[in-house]
Amino acid sequence: MKLLDFLNRIGTKMTVNNRDETLFTFYQHDFIMKKVAVLKGIVDNHNSVLDIIQGNSGVEFTDEEALIAGLKAEIHFSKYHALETMFSIAFALLKQPNDVWLWLSTYSFSIFNKMISDVAKSGISSVSGKNDFETVQSIFFKNCPTDFLEQERTKKAIHKISAIMILCAKELTYKNEYNSYKHGLRIINGSLRLKTVYDYNSEGKIISEVPGFVYLDTRDKENAILVTKPYSYEKSYNMVRLCWHLTSLMIEQRKIESNRNIDSGIETIDFSKIILGNYFENI
Repeated sequence: MKLLDFLNRIGTKMTVNNRDETLFTFYQHDFIMKKVAVLKGIVDNHNSVLDIIQGNSGVEFTDEEALIAGLKAEIHFSKYHALETMFSIAFALLKQPNDVWLWLSTYSFSIFNKMISDVAKSGISSVSGKNDFETVQSIFFKNCPTDFLEQERTKKAIHKISAIMILCAKELTYKNEYNSYKHGLRIINGSLRLKTVYDYNSEGKIISEVPGFVYLDTRDKENAILVTKPYSYEKSYNMVRLCWHLTSLMIEQRKIESNRNIDSGIETIDFSKIILGNYFENI
């Protein structure tokens, strides 16, 4: 069903049930994933990014290296957007499960950040009041058959997701770099090079070069410091994919709840086999 047809059927004065039915039916949980997939495809598979852009926008670009650095940065910072999206839906399902869209539209960032901090320290149970296993099951596997939930592989996946949620929360606990990018674009983006230099007069030899940026750490405003931060856009891309899988699970489970005619079979990755080092910078 198309969105316009759906809205014509239910009208603009939605009931609580209609609100969440609309959200779960039409929610674009793959929006960020599609964006970064396109960006990564351009970065990885095209000989010339300039050939894609020139002549289409009315703006002339000459520095291809800077363009590619910008695309990599956009992939990296989309990671934070994907994390925020995943956690906000998870929190809404825990805090206001019968009116999720309203919670998503009205929660305060201070409360959200406090919950992120609690999850980073103590796990997702800090938000729900239940243990981590029960909480993960209720968020991501709520409408799955009992025989599926009792499988050993499912139990391992739930334990792995519990650990993933803690690591994801730690990624969001301090996001000054993301805020520097999102608010005012107050970062210097490019590549970071590691050189070996024998003396001040020699140019040295580059032994590695990675994407990176420089921003101002203002936690202490009187003594703000310049921070140099390398990153892996490949890991950031993997993180967006991980958040996409987790968000998809939450949305698809609620589709089943609102429409019992939907087949309860949902395809996803085997979370128990995830190698955390492929997703998180500090592992």
